Amino acid sequence: MEETEVGDAFKIVRKPRGESQKENYGQIKQLWVSQQAVGDSGDSWEGTVSVKIKEGRWLEMPFSM
Repeated sequence: MEETEVGDAFKIVRKPRGESQKENYGQIKQLWVSQQAVGDSGDSWEGTVSVKIKEGRWLEMPFSM
C-alpha cells in the first residue's frame, strides 16, 4: 500500500463494483473487478478490485496501470 501511494483510497463498501471473477484465488473466495481503459493509446487501465471481507462488507482497492 505504501509503494502504490493509494493506501488512503482503500475503503469498505457494502456492494462491490464490476464483475465477479470466477478464478480460484486461494483464501480469497469472492473477487470483483471494475476496470476501464484510459489515455489516448488505450493500453492503460484503471479501476477497482473488491474482496469480500465479511457478509455485506467488501474491501475496495483502486488500481492504475
